Amino acid sequence: MNRNQTGNMNGFSLLSLICGILGIVTFCCIYSALVFGALAILFGLLSRGRAKHPCGQAKAGIRIGIIALVLTAALNIYSYFSMIQQYGSLQNALDASYSMLEDMTGMDLEEYYDPSR
Repeated sequence: MNRNQTGNMNGFSLLSLICGILGIVTFCCIYSALVFGALAILFGLLSRGRAKHPCGQAKAGIRIGIIALVLTAALNIYSYFSMIQQYGSLQNALDASYSMLEDMTGMDLEEYYDPSR
């Protein structure tokens, strides 16, 4: 039996653990945490090879990847509801960001994206 068939540590399990840790560390950066969390789960599942169960390192990577995805989802949900609570609606939040852009740059939104006007 080779190492993959017994479920012992291999490169995929190490990648799973590393991606899971990176997903936890970067959970406030939405897109990177989604990528790292998903890769941690994928590499953890791929690490088992023909074995029935992944090794401990791969299990830890899978669990940490799931935690990273849950933290990212929780942060997004919290951000959305706090924005709605503060501004009342999504349109009011967009209007506030547009007026802040106008105050900072002295241009309205159309001028900002089309400077030839």
